Amino acid sequence: MQYNLNVSEETALELFHGQVMTEKADVLTNVQWQIRSAQEELEEADLARTAFLRALIEMLGRFEKKIDKTPLFEAPKDWWAFSFEIASTAITLNLEHYTSAEFNAEREIEDSEVDVTMPLLSVKAEMLTVEEFASRNQVLPVTVRQWIRRGKLRTAVKMGAEWRIPELTEIPMRGYRGARYEWDDALSGLNEEYAYINDYRSAEFSQDEADKNLYHIDFAYGDKTMRINCNTKGREQLELMLISNPMVSYVSDSFGIFA
Repeated sequence: MQYNLNVSEETALELFHGQVMTEKADVLTNVQWQIRSAQEELEEADLARTAFLRALIEMLGRFEKKIDKTPLFEAPKDWWAFSFEIASTAITLNLEHYTSAEFNAEREIEDSEVDVTMPLLSVKAEMLTVEEFASRNQVLPVTVRQWIRRGKLRTAVKMGAEWRIPELTEIPMRGYRGARYEWDDALSGLNEEYAYINDYRSAEFSQDEADKNLYHIDFAYGDKTMRINCNTKGREQLELMLISNPMVSYVSDSFGIFA
């Protein structure tokens, strides 16, 4: 374990354990704080964020109840701690092992690195139809389908001929947000136009700062990389193709990891 304090490992470990979640009560306290924070935000939220916050509060409540009912051991008395991640599809409790911790002048953890993450339990988000998602967010179904087609609802999942959207999905805001997609194996059913994608295992999208109609897509697989540039239509078609493929994961959907 690496740390930047001129103290014994026993002292550093004591400081570490005083700031992370090492037992069930710590996790419940943190979850309850997140619920209160979301409730306070909901009181002043505009319509565009209301449905998301309500879904978040409901899911956090289910997460809290599941933790409360589950026997949970204390984290090992080493550089281990609990964390939980809120993503569009689930809220997951993890046990993590830390390899380094950076403390600031007040001896508070400022940065850290983890080498082992073990999922312990989770609650899944409800998967909504296009019509259900539209109703919750007070927009038309055609608007939701346009968002999907234009690559703006990246958490959408195609099930057969229909789309499903995790309830913990924010509606698109103005402007473009970058995205990252990953896949573990060669993708099946690719058109010849996109055959090159199987030489890679990730794609990162970004918008050019000067030309808002120009997009950069950086593909990578190990040390092999390639960048292509395209206009808005090309970017939308490529993102929709990735979103539509069940082998591809959109990995930019985390709303936070809480330790």
